Parts: sequence; structure tokens; C-alpha cells
Amino acid sequence: MIRAVLGGSFDPVHDGHVALATHLLHRGLADRLVVVPARISPHKNRVHAGADQRLAMVRLAFAHEPRVTVDDFEVNRPGPSFTVDTLRHLVAGHPNDRWCLVIGADHLATFDTWHEPAEIVAMARLLVYTRRGYPASAPASVAADRIVMVEDFHEPVSSSRIRGILAEGAGQVPDLPADVLAFIRAHNLYRT
Repeated sequence: MIRAVLGGSFDPVHDGHVALATHLLHRGLADRLVVVPARISPHKNRVHAGADQRLAMVRLAFAHEPRVTVDDFEVNRPGPSFTVDTLRHLVAGHPNDRWCLVIGADHLATFDTWHEPAEIVAMARLLVYTRRGYPASAPASVAADRIVMVEDFHEPVSSSRIRGILAEGAGQVPDLPADVLAFIRAHNLYRT
């Protein structure tokens, strides 16, 4: 079985995240997908919603897809969330499966700066989707057979753009699952 890991701050989770997961599953690039919200991302300066709120929104967004599980490993541990630690945890639970890590081309460009990148690619191949404005070029340290380019998916949705729309108090908020928008409004998130 091929299991793919999609991590992120998901601040908030949006239709682009859901579409990416669905695309990877339908294309057969993964049999199962594990979505892992970060408590504290080492690559982000700050988050706007609390870890438990983001975890709840991710669970709502992916509730309809039985091949997707939401893992709270990073949310429940203190300190920054390093991908290598999360992969070790997940792989230990399913050591006979093949693992992939889903990242955008923007993260591929800086992959060498991640914590223990060699260990990451030893455990998981990289499923890299294109991002506008970022070339899909791999660092020399990552062997070509450890990367699968997902060139037929483009994520035009931006969490920061959605936060801006929510802060303006707009009645309609595009690109958010309905249950996630209801949760955001019920908890008065992203208003400032």
C-alpha cells in the first residue's frame, strides 16, 4: 500500500487542500492519505487559529473521504513540528507500506534546509505539485528516483487570501468547505 503524508499549518484548510488530496488518490499516486496539521511549523512565522481549531477544521474538511485520515501527532507534541519526526512516527505504524511526502514546488526549492532532509527521502518519496512562480527543480542532494512530479495539479487557492477575505467580513467566502466556513464563523476566527 502507498501512503502519502500531507502536512501543513492549514490556517485555514481550504478547497485546494481537499482537491489535492482527491487528485492524488484518484490518480493512484497514493492508496491512503494522512493529513497532519502542524502545531508549530518551523517554516511559518505565526499561525492565526489555534492548533486544536485547525485540527477540527481539517477533520471537517476531510470527513467525506474514507481514504483520508487526519493525524494529531504534531498537534499533541510540544515544540516545532519537524517532518522527519512525523514520518518516523507514521512509518513505525505501517512499516511494510511505501510512503510519500506531499510538498509544493516552493518547499522543494528549500528542501535542503529542512531538518534531516536525507532521512526524510530515505523514508518517503516526494510527491511534488507545481506552484505558480516556483520552478520544479530538485536540490542536487535528492536523487531523481525519490521525486514524483505532479504536474497536472495546480493549487490556485491561498490560505492568506482567504484569511484576508474573512477579516473583511465578506458574506461569501470562496474556496472553503461549507463545514469549515461554519466552524470559522461559529468560533469567530480570522476576524482581525
